[in-house]
Amino acid sequence: MSRVYVLFERQSPLLRNHKTHYPSLINFFKKMTGRENLTIFSNARGKPQMVDRQLVDRQSQRVFHLSISHKENNLLLAFSPDLEVGVDLEIKQPRKNLLSLAKRFFSEEELLLLQKTKSANQVFYHLWTKKEAIYKIDNGKFLATLKGKAHNQAKMMIRELNLGEPFCAHLAGLTASPKPKKLLIQYI
Repeated sequence: MSRVYVLFERQSPLLRNHKTHYPSLINFFKKMTGRENLTIFSNARGKPQMVDRQLVDRQSQRVFHLSISHKENNLLLAFSPDLEVGVDLEIKQPRKNLLSLAKRFFSEEELLLLQKTKSANQVFYHLWTKKEAIYKIDNGKFLATLKGKAHNQAKMMIRELNLGEPFCAHLAGLTASPKPKKLLIQYI
């Protein structure tokens, strides 16, 4: 079973008064894990990861895959020792350019669904956050991801996160095995 830990904070103090949120997140993880030697870095593909510096020289180095999304002062964070993860958080607000944006980035099927539904705003954010979460794993294949042609989809696990109104969020996890295991999402 693959584990993913999710933290969602409305008006998060982890984001306040910081140009970057990494120092606050490191302090948060230190308190949560009891480890003092944690550091967050970007891997070769630019994805954030966290490692215990004390374990760097050991072969059993424990790397936690991270994904961070925030809107205004609302923070969504996912981390996993088992999977590459991607999360996206949006605040559902009416958009004037909804269809023009969808025409640029959605597949034909998704665009038809959006045009036929009475709740276009809801459907738009559902599709958008799902695509953004996948993009954060697919790393750089933005247009292909948005058009529904994400790589490694057979190894991808995607879940909608129910965070309450007015939020819409998705979590994507990429496993190394061809058949994804069960996904355990633990909210902290």
